Amino acid sequence: MRHSPEISANQSIVEELPTEPLFAEADEGQMKQVFWNLARNALQAMPEGGTLRATLEPNSNNRLRIAFADTGRGMSPDQVEHLFEPFSSTTGGTGLGLSIVYQIIRDHGGTINVRSRVGQGTTITVELPVAAKNGDLAPEQSN
Repeated sequence: MRHSPEISANQSIVEELPTEPLFAEADEGQMKQVFWNLARNALQAMPEGGTLRATLEPNSNNRLRIAFADTGRGMSPDQVEHLFEPFSSTTGGTGLGLSIVYQIIRDHGGTINVRSRVGQGTTITVELPVAAKNGDLAPEQSN
C-alpha cells in the first residue's frame, strides 16, 4: 500500500508490529484482500491528509487483534450501523469492499468491529483465531 497510487504525500502509514511472528488460521490471499480494502478505505477517508496506523497484537482468548485506525473524517452512528451492508459506501466506492471483508472475516471464524466519531477518525478491529507456528490450529482449538 505504501507504494500504491492510493496514498498521497500528505498521508502516512505507521505499523506497530510485534518483534516475534504471530500466526493466524487464515487464507493469505483473502487476508491480503481484507487488509488492502481496510487500508484503502482509511486512506480515502483522509483526503486532506492524515495517519493510518496498523497494529497487530495477541489478545487473550487465543486470538490475534489487527487494527486499522485512521485520522480521517469519521462516520456517524448510522453510517457505522450500515457499513458492512452491500452497496453502502462512505467513501464513494461501490460499497461492496466492506461487505466482502465482513464475509471473509466471518468465514475465518473471526470478528470485525468499528469505532468511529465524526471528525475524529475510525478504528476497525479484526480478531482472528491464532494458529500454531507450524500453521496448525492451536491445541486448545483443535477439538
